[in-house]
Amino acid sequence: EKALDGRGCAPIRVGDTRRMLTESQQRHARLRRAITPAFSERTIREQETVINASSNKMIEQLHRRCKEPQDMNNWYSLAAYDIISEIAFGEPAGCLDSADQPHFAVIKSRAKSLPWIQLALMSGLEPYLDYVMPKWVVEARQKHLALTWEKVKRRIDQDDGTQQDIMSLVIHNKSEKLADLDMTIMASTFIVAGSGTSAG
Repeated sequence: EKALDGRGCAPIRVGDTRRMLTESQQRHARLRRAITPAFSERTIREQETVINASSNKMIEQLHRRCKEPQDMNNWYSLAAYDIISEIAFGEPAGCLDSADQPHFAVIKSRAKSLPWIQLALMSGLEPYLDYVMPKWVVEARQKHLALTWEKVKRRIDQDDGTQQDIMSLVIHNKSEKLADLDMTIMASTFIVAGSGTSAG
C-alpha cells in the first residue's frame, strides 16, 4: 500500500483534521474524488482566458515601467496569485493593480516560514509547532488560514450555481460533499501551491 506522507510541505494537521497529503488512503481517495472535476482537461482549458488576461496585464504593467529595473520574481508572484485567486474562487485578487493586498503579504511570510516548519517536522516536534517556532511563523500560518476561510465562506455564500471555478466544482460535487474545514484546508493548499510555483 502506497504511503502518503506530505510532511515537510506543511503541518500534518489543522486542529484535528489532517491535510490531504497526510491523510489515510481512504480519506485521501475521498478528497481526490471531491476535487477531480476541477482538474479535468476541459475545466483547465476553460481557464485559459483568465491566465491570458493576467499575463497581458502583467506585460502592460511592465511596459509602463520599462525604463526602470524590475523585480521579476515579485511580478510573477503577483500574476500567479491573481490567477489562482480567480481560478479557485472566481474573484481576482487585484495584485497586478495594487500589490498591497493582505493575503499576498501573508503568503510571502508563509513561504518564508516553510524551512522552520520542515525543521520542526523532521525533528519530531510537529505536536509542539506553535511553541517551538518563532512567533511570526505561527502568526503567518494562522493569518493564512483565517484569510483562506474568509475566501471560502464568501464563495459559498455567493454561490448561485452559474459561476465556474475550482470551488464551485467542489461545492457542487454531489458524489463527495466536503465539510467547510476540509474545503478551507484544501483551498489553503491551492493558494500556496498556485501562487508560489511560478516565482520559484
